[in-house]
Amino acid sequence: MQKIFTRSIPNQEAMRKLAQDLCENYFPTTTPFTVFLEGGLGAGKTFLAKEILTLKGITEPITSPTYALVNEYKTDLGSFGHWDFYRLDESNDFFARGFQDIANQANTSHLVEWPERLSPEAKASFNGAKFVLTIDFGIGVGLRKVKLLQAE
Repeated sequence: MQKIFTRSIPNQEAMRKLAQDLCENYFPTTTPFTVFLEGGLGAGKTFLAKEILTLKGITEPITSPTYALVNEYKTDLGSFGHWDFYRLDESNDFFARGFQDIANQANTSHLVEWPERLSPEAKASFNGAKFVLTIDFGIGVGLRKVKLLQAE
């Protein structure tokens, strides 16, 4: 893994600016990518995912995939999968549910919450350039520390 940056994020506006910077300067615009969003409950993973999806052209309501496990969105730029594996019981569930078919669809990018619940084989099923974005919080009132890594 190659570290790209670490930043302090003091509020929601800074998180919105982070999403904009990620979309403009780090995530590919013409090829698929996968972002594994790591962090505890309330860290801001879903908020950041919604901001990224909005910037990527999603105009329909963006909802948390906590119960559905995956929500799919389509734009002129391609398709996006927003995943939440918090409720996944076993890493084998990923393959038993056929999720690998969605994960490696051509022209589809992914935002994956709770990737630590997946096996290495399941993580490898996701296509495109791979990033790990870790959000640590509880450092100070509302303060988050965000680290972006890219898989080599």
